[in-house]
Amino acid sequence: MTAKLSKCDSAGVKLSFGFFDDVSLPEHALQEPSTFDPKEKLWVWKVDGNEAFMDIGEEVRFRVVAVRFPEEPSQASLLNADNQMEGAEPVLGSSQRPFAPMIIEGDINADGLGCVSWWQ
Repeated sequence: MTAKLSKCDSAGVKLSFGFFDDVSLPEHALQEPSTFDPKEKLWVWKVDGNEAFMDIGEEVRFRVVAVRFPEEPSQASLLNADNQMEGAEPVLGSSQRPFAPMIIEGDINADGLGCVSWWQ
């Protein structure tokens, strides 16, 4: 499958199909060896002495490893989201951390996978 790279952080990469944004590639599922560049806020695959950056907006070819359907958060936890302490992690399902009814987890650690531009 292919999708556009929408976000990078130290935990991995998020992809988007345009109509569906809950595709994640965790850091352990990226090309080996890859490192996160905190200055650029991008993942970099180090291959044959070169650096291949995973830029936002690039088309990424990946394979699906898992599809999860998380349980919907309870209404009580959403009501308590307004009263949470400052600095606490946002409650799942709140406006700060929206609930995703389906999450696709992918992998790009194989030949031909990753940024499409790498293989052209």
